Amino acid sequence: MKKLIKISLLLFLFICHSIAFAQTTPNGTNVSGHVNYYPELTQNEIDWINNEQQNVYPNVIKIGEPTYTYNCHGNAWIRYDGGGDYWLTTPGDDQFWLDNSYVQTSNTTGEGLRVSYQGDHSAVTTSTPGVCSFKWGPWGRYIHNTTNVPSLYQPNNPLTYYGRCVNANLQNMTYDWGNTVNTVNFVSSGGHNVYSNIPSNALTSPINWNPNNSSAYFSPSGYNNTGGTFYLGSGQSVTFFMNASGYCGSGSRNPTFTAQSGYRIYSSANVKDVLYIGFDNIEHKEILPTAINIYDDKTGNEELSVNVSEIFEKKQFDSEKKMAIDVKNLKRGVKILNFIYPKLDTKEKGLVERKSDRIILVD
Repeated sequence: MKKLIKISLLLFLFICHSIAFAQTTPNGTNVSGHVNYYPELTQNEIDWINNEQQNVYPNVIKIGEPTYTYNCHGNAWIRYDGGGDYWLTTPGDDQFWLDNSYVQTSNTTGEGLRVSYQGDHSAVTTSTPGVCSFKWGPWGRYIHNTTNVPSLYQPNNPLTYYGRCVNANLQNMTYDWGNTVNTVNFVSSGGHNVYSNIPSNALTSPINWNPNNSSAYFSPSGYNNTGGTFYLGSGQSVTFFMNASGYCGSGSRNPTFTAQSGYRIYSSANVKDVLYIGFDNIEHKEILPTAINIYDDKTGNEELSVNVSEIFEKKQFDSEKKMAIDVKNLKRGVKILNFIYPKLDTKEKGLVERKSDRIILVD
């Protein structure tokens, strides 16, 4: 039975022919010359392989059907990171570490490490120590213990582990819909997502985010904390004092996120001469309204426009973060306040959103 397994796994050596694909390593080495094509398995052959696997290796978990479209090397070095299905032959897999796309590591745990077997075989570690994801030649794709593989792969000989060689550079972070993370970032109040854009298998330990504001909700996400979700209330800020370590370098960064400030009308609904409006946060012009326009409710005419950006520049807020608007010369009656805010949750510049309120001017 084992002889049949070995014959089935090695059958491709006698029936293959090569075709060229534009396939490279992450560092750009072309491995197209090592990509082969094989006639696809028949349903009878797939059924036979599945039955044989259940009989001989009942403890493995099948996660993919038998196929000749890709093999163990193609699965581990190309397909796992979102690439296509390729049957990658040796020494094509060698190029992934020879050009330093991956570097050898003594680490054997953690998700996404590549494992090279002396019996011309490759696998990928899972988040469970000692368990890998495999493709066995034309057989299926499986999850099982690292050494629970056919003997031709030489599982009992020393295994070599490789980590993705990427500098743990935190300068390429993005948030929400691909917005670039700057030193200070202005967002709407509510929930947001942030991404380090570092491959999880390039990290030697989880990213340390270190948010400085415990009242601003934050939860890391992804293996090795490569991303996270945070929530900010109106005018609230959080700074992440970040550091990350990778197989080919470390990085640190301290980005700040500040939510758009809300407003409150300090005067009662009935206003006489001065209208006082306060804000949650007046540290940044970008989170304040650019203007407050006052309209007459009956006629719809604009009676006053207040340049809030100018008030910010002139530092005309009091110690309680309030601004005063002289309204004694406006006609008495119901007025609509229109707050013009820059629209923050978009890549497009110049868009605004409006928030409205109502007051009554009395004698």
